[in-house]
Amino acid sequence: MSIDRAGYYDYAPLVEVDRHVTLISFLVSETRAIGYRVAALSGLRFVDLDRLIEHRSGADIGPLVKREGENGLRQWERDVLREALADSPPAIISLGDGCLIDPASRELVTQRTTLFGFDLDLANCLWRVRNYERRLQLRSSREAAALRAPVE
Repeated sequence: MSIDRAGYYDYAPLVEVDRHVTLISFLVSETRAIGYRVAALSGLRFVDLDRLIEHRSGADIGPLVKREGENGLRQWERDVLREALADSPPAIISLGDGCLIDPASRELVTQRTTLFGFDLDLANCLWRVRNYERRLQLRSSREAAALRAPVE
């Protein structure tokens, strides 16, 4: 008797890792995209540290920095990172681009995770930084349109 596995999906991770995997790059959006893809392919949980900070603080990263300063952001990163690392099973964690500036966060990452850093070529970085404002405007206009749309 054969078992038909067509369409079968096991929700358990497809790979096993002993430690959390952390990702960092100059452009967080790239790290986030890679993290989502690797998590989807591996079945591991994905944690976006910046989004978790925004959720817990009730503010986007930019306004949070204006309100609490750079040191306030680093404190949020450290606290939320510590929480994420306490969770089990191990996950893929996307770090903010400045997360390793804080010595305590850097120590947490280097002692308790496997860290991967991504390098982008100069032309790619320049294109993304140059178009950052335009992407923010598109994002905010889509969000504004969604807020104005009637709820069905």
